[in-house]
Amino acid sequence: MLGPGGVVLWYDFTLNPRNRDTRGINRDELRVLFPGLRPRIRRVTLAPPLARLIAPRSWLAAELLERVPVLRTHLLATLRLTRGVE
Repeated sequence: MLGPGGVVLWYDFTLNPRNRDTRGINRDELRVLFPGLRPRIRRVTLAPPLARLIAPRSWLAAELLERVPVLRTHLLATLRLTRGVE
């Protein structure tokens, strides 16, 4: 149970093409998993295989590629308790 002002912090992948046995959680599923919590959700993290390839050679190139939404493979969310909901 979340107390007043409580927040759930969520960070997880949305897709992992190298491992078909795993499945990420998308935005809609997050909202269903945490009813009554107000979500703020952002796509973050340059796809790790791409980051491992690019970042050692050029940190700037990695940062620029991370700005391309389709190349971000993780969700970062804060889910805050709304007033009057337990």
